[in-house]
Amino acid sequence: MADPERPRILATDTAIGLCTFDDEQPGVEFVAEDLFPVDVITLISPGGYGKSTLILQWMIAIILGLAIFGMKVRRPGPVVLVTAEDGLKRIRHRLHRMARQMALTRDQVVMVASQLYVVDLTAKPARLAHLDRNGNIVGTSLTDALIDAYRDLKPSAVFLDPLVSFGPGERHVNDGEQATITQMRRLVEALNAPVIGAHHTGKQVAREKILDLYSGRGGSALGDGARAAFVIELVENEPVPAGLDPEDMAEHRLFRLHNVKMQDAPKWREPIWLVRHGLQFRHVVAKRPDAAAAMANDVTRLCAFLKAQAAAGHKPDKKALEAAKAELKLTRDRVRAVVDWALSSGAVVEMDLPAAEVKGRRKTYLHAVK
Repeated sequence: MADPERPRILATDTAIGLCTFDDEQPGVEFVAEDLFPVDVITLISPGGYGKSTLILQWMIAIILGLAIFGMKVRRPGPVVLVTAEDGLKRIRHRLHRMARQMALTRDQVVMVASQLYVVDLTAKPARLAHLDRNGNIVGTSLTDALIDAYRDLKPSAVFLDPLVSFGPGERHVNDGEQATITQMRRLVEALNAPVIGAHHTGKQVAREKILDLYSGRGGSALGDGARAAFVIELVENEPVPAGLDPEDMAEHRLFRLHNVKMQDAPKWREPIWLVRHGLQFRHVVAKRPDAAAAMANDVTRLCAFLKAQAAAGHKPDKKALEAAKAELKLTRDRVRAVVDWALSSGAVVEMDLPAAEVKGRRKTYLHAVK
C-alpha cells in the first residue's frame, strides 16, 4: 500500500531548465513594500501589547491602499482574518471604534465592510496540523477549506491569530511548528497572499526582553521557517527621544516594532516607533536615544535601587542584582553591563561585608556612591 504522506516525484520536476538562466526571473512580490512579502510572516509580542489591534489596522490599510508606517501598499484588496482568540462580536466592536478613531469616510467604511472577512473559530477550534491516530503530525482539512473558500476572492493578505491555536500543540515543539509552517506555505501558494501569524512570546523571553526571530514561544522552527518576522517591544525606563511625550512611556503607550528577519528585502536599520491611543497605533519618527544617555539612565536607576536596599538593611552583590532584574526592568546581560559601568565610573563601589554577615564565599556587597 502506498504511503499517503510520501510525495509523488515527477522526473520532469528535477531539472531546473534553461529558462532559469535565459529568461528574467521575478523576485518575491510584496503586498506592502519592505513589509509584507507573499510568504509566511510572524508578528510576535507578549500578550496585551496590541497584536490583534495592530493586525486590524493593517487589514484596513491594505483594503484601502493606505501607507503602513510610510511604506506603500502595492496590492490593495480584500483580506481574511482567521481568529481563534477574539470572537466576531469583539472584532466588530473594535472595528466600529477604529473607524471612528481613524476618521474613515463613508466610502472607506463601505470598502472595509465589503472586503474584510472573518473566520471565527473561537467556539469551534480547528488546527492547521494535528496528530493522527498513529501519532504522526499531519495537516488537517482546515487548510483545504480556507483555500476552497477564498481562492476566488484573491485576498491580498491572510492573518492567523494566534498561531498557538493552529498548531498540533506545544508538546511537539519544532515538529509541530514545522508542520504549521508547511500548512501556512500551502495557503501562501494557493492564495498568492502573505500569511501573517500573530504569535506570543514565552514568559522568560518577555521578561528578558529578547528581540530576535526566536522571540516567539516554543522552538526555533517557526523563526527559521518564516520569511519575515516582526517583534513588538514596549518601551519603558529609558530616555525618551525628542518630539515624543514622556507621558506615553509612563502610561505604557510607547512601542517599537523591530524587523528581526526579512528574507527578500533589506532589514530595517532602525525599529519603527509607535504610540498607541485607544485602538490606533500612530507611527512617529524618532531615533533611539544614544547609548551613553541610556547607560547613564540605567546607572541612575541602579543606584536608586541600591540605596533603597541599603535603607531596608540589605547588602546586595552582583548575583543579587541579576536576580532582581525584573525590579530593575533590565535583562540579565544589561544588569551585568550596567554594574560594570557603574563600578568603573565610581558610581558604585564594592565594599567588604561586616564579619558577622560573611557567608561562604560571599564577602563583599555593592554600595551606591552617587
